[in-house]
This record gives sequence, structure tokens and C-alpha cells, in this order.
Amino acid sequence: MSLQLLSEQLLLSCPSYATAKSLPLFVPGEVRLQRIIFSSPVVLYASKNNPGAAAAAAMLVEGVDALSVSEEPPALGGVAATHFLLYLAHETYVGEAGDALAEELREARANHLPLVMLHENDMDNGGCEFARFFETTPQDLIAGGLYTALAFANYPGPFRPISIALVQKYIADGQAGLARVRAVGRLRRQGSVTMRRKKTNKKENLSGVSVEKL
Repeated sequence: MSLQLLSEQLLLSCPSYATAKSLPLFVPGEVRLQRIIFSSPVVLYASKNNPGAAAAAAMLVEGVDALSVSEEPPALGGVAATHFLLYLAHETYVGEAGDALAEELREARANHLPLVMLHENDMDNGGCEFARFFETTPQDLIAGGLYTALAFANYPGPFRPISIALVQKYIADGQAGLARVRAVGRLRRQGSVTMRRKKTNKKENLSGVSVEKL
């Protein structure tokens, strides 16, 4: 996107484009133009204890039928979430809401709920440096590997559509990877059953062979 913006400004300074205000430049294969396919519906859980998470989730699901948002924890009768959206901004982990959010994260990780992290980089919208979270995040979550997963940067302006597309692609790729793992598991189980059947049949055939006495 940076190269596109630079190229656009360069071309707009040329006589051929002197009257144009903008140019629809693109790079073949760029993430914004890729078709993202979800193998099953996705429900993002946006905790009320995570300031800004609901707005971020609404941005991610806009215009995508396969994506939806839930603000009610499953334990309280909410829609069963498939992913936990952790929106990382200046107010994340602050006060009582921050303590409650940390507890929700512990429970989600214990239940192996996939985590999607979005780091706000718009300083006019509550953004902050990522280093802040190593000071505000409870140490047990850090030590437990919370931040070993990728946190996607949420940039403002013309970079915002790329941020959204990268998160959506990450979720879709995760679904595809899980589907492949399950398919391999099924094949292995089927192969194991087939081998057991072959061994069983072999024993049955041998039992029917007559043995001559010496």
C-alpha cells in the first residue's frame, strides 16, 4: 500500500494525470483483492470488558455473511463463540474490567477457544505501542504464551482495509488448517480399522486349515 500511494502521487504529478484527483492503482494478488472463503460460520466473541472490542468486531464482520459478533459470554446463554477477539488498545486490562477480561482469557485458553488479536495503531482512536501490554497484561498470561500468537496491526486510513483483510484471511486459513488436520485424523483412523480387519480376517482363514498329524 505504501508503494501504491507513492506511485499514485508520482503519477498525479505527471502532465498526463494533471486533472485527476486519484488513481485506482492495485497490485495483482494483493490481499484486498483475494477472495476469502470461510468453510463454516464464525462467531467472534467481543467481551464487554474489552473496551473497543465490539466496534472492532463490527468492522471485521461488515459485509461478510459468514462472520458475526456476540457480546454475551457462552456461560451466560450467549451464542456459542468460535473465536475470542482480543482488541489491544490503551484501555485494555485497565481497572476492574481489565481484571475480568484477564479471567475470561484464562477460561478461553483453558477451553482452547481460538484467539484473534487486533492491535490498535491509530493513536487518535485509543492506540498505543505494543510494549505497553507487557506492563499491563497479567504475568501469568504472558508466561503462558498469550503473545506468542500473531497480533494483527490495525492501521488507520488507506491501510485499514488491508488490516481487516489480513485478519479475515487468518481466520479462514485457520479453519482450513483445522479441516486438514481432522481429515488426516479420519484417514488414520480408517486405515487403522482396515488393518485390524485384515489381521482379523487372516486369523479366521488360518483357523479353517486342517493340520495333518505326523
